[in-house]
Amino acid sequence: MIRIHYRVTAKNTCALIAGNRALAVLPQFARGNARTSVVLITDRTVARLHGRVLRTLREGRVPVHTIVLRPGERSKELRIAERCLRILQQKKVDRYGILVALGGGVVGDLTGFVASVYLRGIDYIEVPTTLLAQVDSGIGGKTGVDFRGIKNVIGTFHQPKAVVCDTTFLRTLPQDELINGMAEVIKYGLIGSRTFTARLEECAFNRMPWDEVVGFCVRAKAAAVARDPNDRKGERVLLNFGHTVGHALESMSNFLLPHGKAIAIGMVAAVRISNELLGFNTQDCARVESLLAHYNLPTRLPARTNIARLINILQHDKKAQGGSVRWVLLEKIGKARAGVKVPRKIVHEALRGMFNSE
Repeated sequence: MIRIHYRVTAKNTCALIAGNRALAVLPQFARGNARTSVVLITDRTVARLHGRVLRTLREGRVPVHTIVLRPGERSKELRIAERCLRILQQKKVDRYGILVALGGGVVGDLTGFVASVYLRGIDYIEVPTTLLAQVDSGIGGKTGVDFRGIKNVIGTFHQPKAVVCDTTFLRTLPQDELINGMAEVIKYGLIGSRTFTARLEECAFNRMPWDEVVGFCVRAKAAAVARDPNDRKGERVLLNFGHTVGHALESMSNFLLPHGKAIAIGMVAAVRISNELLGFNTQDCARVESLLAHYNLPTRLPARTNIARLINILQHDKKAQGGSVRWVLLEKIGKARAGVKVPRKIVHEALRGMFNSE
């Protein structure tokens, strides 16, 4: 089990605990004399699978309330956040209450957003249950809701008091969820470690060393967040490799395309553009696509994707400056560069070459 404390402001430190049975540390953050109530926010699927978390919280001396959401991206909207705020008000949760986000990225993003705006900000804890959330979205304090079809366009930075990544949760995940999460795992290798990338090429789902894999990713994410907590200096922006096209594809699919699969396609687009602009090795382009395919991730655009519409959606990317998208590209495996301006023609050509019929 690993324990990291990373400082995000002079007065704010986040504890990150990851590994087998990490859940055992949860009571020390969610209970105590300083807490007046605990509100567990989860979705129906997770609530059925992980009642032990609720039992753990109820061992304390403070009231425990629950809010159960419908699974899926549709729960990450302003109207759902308003419903949660209304419940907090009805339960008379005060500034000494704490929220616990139990679930994947949707639950974590929504809970963090609600915590950040209720009473001008109350504490919350992330307990990510999916691989995707454990290695990426659950760490870093980015909160958000989708608005008018654009992903995470409304949100805040609000760091959790703790992130508890218990890898035993991964045993309950269906194969599709593990595949979805592997896109973000692969991303960490491509932007930061040739050695870790090679390690992933050697592994497979049936012999995956999850503690090692999650441990590497959370260390990388925590280091990036500590250096750039509000995503302003460029260091944390590297974590958005593959997300420019990926988020646009999610929006185009009405969020029916899973995040990890969208990011995988986005990474292929990014390495093809990297090959054109930064001289990224052609053999490594093939290596990236082979690694993604090794974990059953897509490397081509969905059939009948409207490229003109996709490029138009890209202009709404949160990293855009003056309507110009700034890309994260690769110089080589293990070294990324942020803030690259890519001519529209090159984007169009890269995307046009990403259909199965090529």
